[in-house]
Amino acid sequence: MYGSVHGAIGQVTVAISFALAATYLPEDMAYITALLFGSIIGFLSHDLTDALNEKSYGAFQKALFWEIPAFIFTMTSLLWYDYWAILVVGWFAGNGMDVIDKKFYVYFILGAIKTKFYKGEKTLKIDKWMDKFKPMKIFPCHRQNTLYNFTLKQTQIAAVMSLILAVSISLLIN
Repeated sequence: MYGSVHGAIGQVTVAISFALAATYLPEDMAYITALLFGSIIGFLSHDLTDALNEKSYGAFQKALFWEIPAFIFTMTSLLWYDYWAILVVGWFAGNGMDVIDKKFYVYFILGAIKTKFYKGEKTLKIDKWMDKFKPMKIFPCHRQNTLYNFTLKQTQIAAVMSLILAVSISLLIN
C-alpha cells in the first residue's frame, strides 16, 4: 500500500489507543500510553496492509498527484487540534517499515530526478548514489506474497478514503 493508507491506519491505531487509555487513566498518562502502544500497533499494522497490493499509479508524477496532497492536507489540518502529536506519530508509525526499508525514499527521489534531468553519461553519477540507497527489504512484509491485488481505481479510492479517515479521526479526538 501507499503511504496515505499506511498513515491513516497508523493514526487510527494511536487514536483508538488514546480513547481506550483515556477511559482508565489520567489524560497525561493516556497520552503517553497511546503514543507508546498505539505507535507499536501502528508500526505492526504495516505488515498486514502490505498484504493488500496496490496498483501502481504509473509515472512518479501521478503518484505524487495522489500521495503528496493527502500527506500535506492531513498534516496541516492536524496542527489545529489539541492532540495533533497523536496523529503525527500514528502517521509515521504506520509508514515506519517503509521509511526504514526504503531509506527515507531517497532511492525513489533520486530515480525521479534522474528520469527528469539526467541524460547520457551524467546518469552514471546519479546511479552511484542510487546504488547506496537501494531498498533493503528487512521486514517480511516487503518480501511476502500478497493476499489481494488492487486495481488502479481501488488504489485511488483507498487513497481518498485514507484522507477522509485521517481527517475524521482528527475531528473525533479533538
